[in-house]
Amino acid sequence: MLPSARTVRPPTAREASLGGGLRRLKLSAGAMLIVLMVSSGGYWTLGQLHAHGVLAPAIPEPWRPFDCLYMTVITVSTIGYAESLPVPPGVSMEDFEDVRLYTMGVVLFAMLVVGFAVSSGTAFLVEGDLQRYWARRRSMAEAAGMTGHFIVCGGGITGEVIVDELLATRKQVVVVDVDERRLEQLRATRGVTVIIGDATTDEVLAQAGIAQAAGLAAALPGDKDNVFLIITAKRLRTGPGMRIVSLASSDAVSENLRAAGADAVVSASTIGGMRIASELFRPQVVSFLDVMLRGHEEPIRFAQVKVGKAWDGRRLASVELSRFGLAALALLPEGATDFLFNPGGDERLATNMTLVTLGSPSQLEALQAVLDAPAGT
Repeated sequence: MLPSARTVRPPTAREASLGGGLRRLKLSAGAMLIVLMVSSGGYWTLGQLHAHGVLAPAIPEPWRPFDCLYMTVITVSTIGYAESLPVPPGVSMEDFEDVRLYTMGVVLFAMLVVGFAVSSGTAFLVEGDLQRYWARRRSMAEAAGMTGHFIVCGGGITGEVIVDELLATRKQVVVVDVDERRLEQLRATRGVTVIIGDATTDEVLAQAGIAQAAGLAAALPGDKDNVFLIITAKRLRTGPGMRIVSLASSDAVSENLRAAGADAVVSASTIGGMRIASELFRPQVVSFLDVMLRGHEEPIRFAQVKVGKAWDGRRLASVELSRFGLAALALLPEGATDFLFNPGGDERLATNMTLVTLGSPSQLEALQAVLDAPAGT
């Protein structure tokens, strides 16, 4: 059964600090705007009362809104100018005790608001919130400009392995995690684009460029989180075009993850058990795979290459795989599930057939370019 409750992660300390810093700045700006509006309105109201003889001394006409705003600004900023509101000849501002009392109140209230605004702005700069804010904006812009990239949700140990393999095979990667420190380390050491936030939310997946992604790896620490991530991703990205592969803590939850929409599920316990068994009775094979994965400057990988329309019906030998330094390990027709292993040169190719081979990224890119090319090129 699918889990009925969602695990909600609290924000990290740095994420909370960044969000809190932005909220304080917005609150400060709003408070300053209110002070200016309310204080200016107060001066304007007093001017109306004096102009209509309600308060003494009388003035010939109400104070203009601009004069009221100017009075407010020089008062709030504590610049120290004398009162600037226009008064009749022979009358000084000292005669307007109500205005002076009101000004004292504005000064005292404004001191609190200005102090809060200054402390918030200083903290935003000194604590590095501004730098992190622009770093997040830059990452979002980078992800929005990607097409055919892979989103790795979860920057833990498994996520790092996924990222390293994608980078080794020259894929574009966006990593999503709630731990900002972990993401900063990945960005510094791998140079990948990172998005800070909960990967199970629409907003964060949209920031990661899910609309243009070629694949998504659900490598969050909990199975429930991965289920909700898959459901959210499938809802945001309907139709074909993006493959979703999920990590599972055990085989028991694999069916739930597939039911949620995962195209494939990898059980860490099953993979670990197969590796241990292989080390027991075929250590040389395991050693070969380790050397293949880690022992070359340019990584050697098993890979799949799609056959283009121009090669439909032609023999496998016509591709001349030897000129790329590659060999045909298997063929899989479109829609089929059974591979033809070690195919001979007389095997016929078909459009969208998958050719499984073994080689470096540069060799595979050259082969794919030939198989994608129109006939006669």
